[in-house]
Amino acid sequence: TKPGPVRHRNLHCAPNSCFIGLGEWLNHTLTKAMEGYEHLLSSTQSLVHKLQEVTPNDGDVMVRIDLEDFFMSGDAESLSRAAASIIQDSKLARLVYDVCMFLLSNQYVGTEFVPNLLWKVTGGSGMGLRQSSAVCDAALLALLEQPWSLKPTVRHAFGLKGYWRFRDDILM
Repeated sequence: TKPGPVRHRNLHCAPNSCFIGLGEWLNHTLTKAMEGYEHLLSSTQSLVHKLQEVTPNDGDVMVRIDLEDFFMSGDAESLSRAAASIIQDSKLARLVYDVCMFLLSNQYVGTEFVPNLLWKVTGGSGMGLRQSSAVCDAALLALLEQPWSLKPTVRHAFGLKGYWRFRDDILM
C-alpha cells in the first residue's frame, strides 16, 4: 500500500478489445525503437547496476519524480506525433503515427453504475491498454528527454550524476 492520501485513478482495462492486436503491434514497435536508450530501466536490477556506476560525494542527494498523470495527459495528435518521432524509418514512422492516432481517437469508457452509456476519452492513453506504456514512454522521450534531460551539457549544468526512468518515475 502507498502511504498518504488515496485518490481515484482511471484504468482502461479492456481485455477483450477488438484493437488488442493493433495495440500490441504499436507497443512492440515503439518498445523496439527505445531499446538503445540506456536511461530507460526495465527492472529494479537494472537500476541497481546503474547506481553501482555512480560515485557519490558528501551532499549528493537522490531525487525521485513521480509523473502522476503520465498516462492521462496529452491529446491524440500530440501524443501520436511525439511517439512517431522516435522512429527512424519515415514510412514506419507514418504508420506508427496513423495507428497511434486511430487507437487514441477510439478510446471509450463505461461503468456498471451508469449502464448503456459510454464516454469518449479525449486525453491520454488509458492505463491498462496494451500500447499505453510505450506510447507514453516514447512521447516523454521525444518531448522532454531527447531535447533536454539526456543532453550532457544539461546534466553537467545541473550536476546530475545520473538520470534514469521507469515508466512514470524519474530518478536523478
